[in-house]
Amino acid sequence: MSAVAVVAIWVAYLAGWTALRGALTALPTPPWWAILLWCVVAVPSLVQLLWAPGLLAWGQRDNAAVSEGQWRRLATSIVLQDGGWGGTVFNLVMLAVTLLLVAQVWRPGATVAVFVIGGVACNVLTVLLSGEPGAGNSMATMCLLSAAAVTVVRGSPPARRTLVPVILVAVAAVVLLVGADEHGPALALGLLVGLLVSPRIVRS
Repeated sequence: MSAVAVVAIWVAYLAGWTALRGALTALPTPPWWAILLWCVVAVPSLVQLLWAPGLLAWGQRDNAAVSEGQWRRLATSIVLQDGGWGGTVFNLVMLAVTLLLVAQVWRPGATVAVFVIGGVACNVLTVLLSGEPGAGNSMATMCLLSAAAVTVVRGSPPARRTLVPVILVAVAAVVLLVGADEHGPALALGLLVGLLVSPRIVRS
């Protein structure tokens, strides 16, 4: 991954979190369902790293295997990690912070649906566009984050504290798309989802 891509990813995360945090009036506390969703990703990831490294080969995104009918990989690759301990810790921390904030502004069903369906869709796009094998929850997390950030802007008169961060997320998406980084389509998909979903998914 290039230095430009790393910077763009950090900008996307920080800007998305800023947009969501700007919509809150109190310090957030994680609901049980957000903790459960995090555990659904974290437990298989840690099992893979600690006791069953063969899980990665079994469940990661792989073009040849998917073309042979192993469609499960489009989902299982979300709960496994290909970045070793460093990548796993990073991905799980990013997911924890994102879920903490998204859970304050989105309803549970919408959060879970966009994370899971968005993650699978991102894997499909990666298979079609680049064919890179791999695993991790980062694309699902970034899709969820960018979608939620857009709905925050849509749900109230755009304020600078929420609008500017969303613009930065869009800029990061463009940079990653131009650089052919797999996180670019994830951010772009999330932005599109945020524009299309019903405002009713936002907590009142």
